[in-house]
Amino acid sequence: MNKQLSRGGFTLVELLVVITIIGILASIALPVFNSVQVRGAQIKSLANAKQIALALKMFAGDNDGIFPRQDTPASLSTAPGTSNEAFRVLFPDYIQNETIFANAKSSYSPLKPDNNYAVGSALIAGENTYAYFLDLTDSSNPSWPLVVDAPDASNQYPVGGILIPGSVWDGKKAIIVRIDQSGAVEDVDATAQFVKRTKGATAPPGSTNVLVPVATPGSEWLAGATILLPE
Repeated sequence: MNKQLSRGGFTLVELLVVITIIGILASIALPVFNSVQVRGAQIKSLANAKQIALALKMFAGDNDGIFPRQDTPASLSTAPGTSNEAFRVLFPDYIQNETIFANAKSSYSPLKPDNNYAVGSALIAGENTYAYFLDLTDSSNPSWPLVVDAPDASNQYPVGGILIPGSVWDGKKAIIVRIDQSGAVEDVDATAQFVKRTKGATAPPGSTNVLVPVATPGSEWLAGATILLPE
């Protein structure tokens, strides 16, 4: 009579099959997991940008429709040199937390916000990742951008990872919040490295660094406003 042999473990072939299956599943799951993480970070960044835009709107409501131009409302005719300078005027009446200005994925904000918004201490260099469009008012075209992910010095969103200025989403997406408080995670044109243009629109003569399209009769492009980058 044949005796049935008991098995004490897996054979080498079985182990290799299991390892192969696990590897295949991991290769499928990891990109999906990374994509979910990035999408979550983008949604959080958009929410923060909307909070900043709302504070700017409230400031304008208290200052004859004028968005911040420098550190004190008493001298709005003085232009700031960076978005940090423009945003500082929002403390403490309109914003009480520096955290919303930071993004760990951005080269512009490598510092952890300390929430010290005393005069001269609010939004020091390295605590702000958002750019700001200067010389707009709350009566400007509502579709014009107000707060955006800071691009590079050429107003472009290059590929290169979080250590490259303007490449917070690696040249694929950008956060745009407009004067009317609408905002979105928008696609970046992979060739031009700008936010994708309106269908059929062309840039005005002589213009090369246009960040986002706008919807005004006869013009699809933002003009007459300067974008301020963070310190």
